This record gives sequence, structure tokens and C-alpha cells, in this order.
Amino acid sequence: MTGPRRVAVPEGLDGERLDAALARMFGLSRATAAELVTSGNVLVAGRPAAKSERVPAGEWLEVTLPPPPTTLALAPEPVPGLFIVYEDADIVVVDKPAGVAAHPTPGWSGPTVLGGLLATGHTIATSGAAEPWCRATRTRCGAPWTRPSPGIRPATGGSRSWPAAVPA
Repeated sequence: MTGPRRVAVPEGLDGERLDAALARMFGLSRATAAELVTSGNVLVAGRPAAKSERVPAGEWLEVTLPPPPTTLALAPEPVPGLFIVYEDADIVVVDKPAGVAAHPTPGWSGPTVLGGLLATGHTIATSGAAEPWCRATRTRCGAPWTRPSPGIRPATGGSRSWPAAVPA
């Protein structure tokens, strides 16, 4: 829910810092709660407050929550240096160059493995567990793998650096 909300501090948060109380009350990270306070989106008893201010139980807070984050869209984008190592109907293993993220994330505008796969004509599942499973980070090269089908899941146990796949 976005927009202004008026809520009382519950008994269980009596004496907590304002940012910590907001984080627990609204399911936010503490950094996000602190940002709400410093940007003027939180009033305590009708007045601005510091993020470190202690709030008593029963105190009224007026909180304006930001809109929820938007879903990042997958877009086909050729990725030079992205090679398909193995593929079948259930799994795709790629060798990715450094500087390529596995999937779109907030704040990242560079190339992604999923965008590269779309550019080569692969289909990416958009329901179920469509996320790539990989151990290679954006700054390292390696062979992350994903699945075009939601019928494959990671095996339990085994190597943490090269996960196995088993039918779901």
C-alpha cells in the first residue's frame, strides 16, 4: 500500500529507534526506513523526527510509503562473448564474460545472460522459478546455467560450484 498512513507504535516496539520500528512495522529494510525519515515522509506526533529518535508505544506516526518497485522487463540484447556450452529441452549452460549480470536488477543497465539468451531465440520461463541458477557474479566470467522449462529444479547436495539438475 502506498500513500500516507497513520499508525500507532505497538507495545512490542516501545522505546525502539524510529527507523528500526518502521522497518519492523512495515517490513522494510532499516536503510529504507531511515531514508523515509530523512526525506520527510515520516512524522511523529505530527512533527518531523530524527531516525535515531526513540518512539514510545502508542505514539502516532504518519508514514508516506513509496510505490512498490516495478518489475524489471527482460529484453533481447546480444551479448558479445556469451557462448552456449550445452543445451537441451530442459537446461541451458552458458559461458559468460565478465561484466555481464545473470538477470536484470535494480540499478544495473548493462548486459544480462537472460537478455543474451532471448537475443539468440531462446525462450525464458515467465512463471514458476524462471531465475537463473549460477555461481558466477557480474564481475567474473564462468558458466552459469538456467532452464527454459519450470520442470527442472536443483538437486540437493552435491557441489556448490556446479549444481546438478534433476526432474521436478
